[in-house]
Amino acid sequence: MCERILVPAEEAGDVLDYGEEGKRIVSAAIKLAKKHKIIP
Repeated sequence: MCERILVPAEEAGDVLDYGEEGKRIVSAAIKLAKKHKIIP
């Protein structure tokens, strides 16, 4: 079973622990979501 936790979008890159590339991907996804008003 996988554990699920809810974290702010800005912390997802750290929590997922995918390294620096993963943090850049999460950051880009957050910027895109904010641009399209999917998240505040």
